Amino acid sequence: MNNHIQQALKKLESEKINKRRLADLQQQFQEATGPLDFCLTQAQSLALLATPDIYHIYRLANNLVNQLEIGDRFYLKPLFRALTFDQTAYILALSENEVKVIGLFREQDPEPLEVPGLPESAISALSLPSLTASHKGPENPVDGTERKMRLENYAKKVNEALTPLARSNEAPFILASTEPLASIFRSQATIGLAEETIALGPDKIPDHELVKLARPILDDYYGRELDRVRDLFEQRSGQKRVALDGADVAKAATFGLVDLAMVDFDNVEPGVIDDLGNIVFTSEAGSYGLVDEIVKRSMENGARVIAVRDKDMVGDTGVAAILRYPLEAGKSI
Repeated sequence: MNNHIQQALKKLESEKINKRRLADLQQQFQEATGPLDFCLTQAQSLALLATPDIYHIYRLANNLVNQLEIGDRFYLKPLFRALTFDQTAYILALSENEVKVIGLFREQDPEPLEVPGLPESAISALSLPSLTASHKGPENPVDGTERKMRLENYAKKVNEALTPLARSNEAPFILASTEPLASIFRSQATIGLAEETIALGPDKIPDHELVKLARPILDDYYGRELDRVRDLFEQRSGQKRVALDGADVAKAATFGLVDLAMVDFDNVEPGVIDDLGNIVFTSEAGSYGLVDEIVKRSMENGARVIAVRDKDMVGDTGVAAILRYPLEAGKSI
């Protein structure tokens, strides 16, 4: 990061930027150095956005390509990867003896969460004797059918307590539990669960081990989400609602026709886009990243943006879009 800062200062000095503004920018970089040292230990990648007046630092869970960009606007496209797949999830550690929720977040360490109404255990949830067969007695037998019913009620209470959290955030829940409770909870759950379960007794595993086991499950979850987006492109293509050429996507974004944009967040193609959405390829002063501008115009008109690596792109132009309605035959955007 320090090398990039020095390169930026030298380039701006060679372009004869106002010395006072250059000194102000250097001061912003110096103030950012301290937070950078801390952030480097807390993230896979860092983004530093700076002007002579302000700076912003973003910690990212994604591994990004090292890049230095200088211009009259912030280069934001690499940040869209974090917005696409924000690496947020909840681990639901569920057993008959204990239930807890651990939050996995993009820019902070995992932490246990306090969830209002979440029962402490199956016994406390139902105010009943132990569910295990070893505790049954002649006056209070707990056979297999009754035990299943009690576990189903327990699962319902846990799901009910988690529902407000699930509604406030679309992040998936990763279940850590053993049978038969794991299957019973899945049969009762209305919250969004990742397909794979951590099939270990969570009350016997430290939180940091649960987090370690949850990471690959979260990666697989987002991988399947990306597969669904690609399937949607294929469906919409048959409905004449897909644009794969950069020029077409630029025009569609300009006129608010883009419903979903997919972009290669490593793609850098300088140029300008005029008010009618026409692209001019140039690296002269005043130019900017074309994909960045397409993303900006798409988001201003309410489109969803998916930022992916080149190997995951639809098409080969670095940008693709699903349109809000089909184009008439023979008409261009």
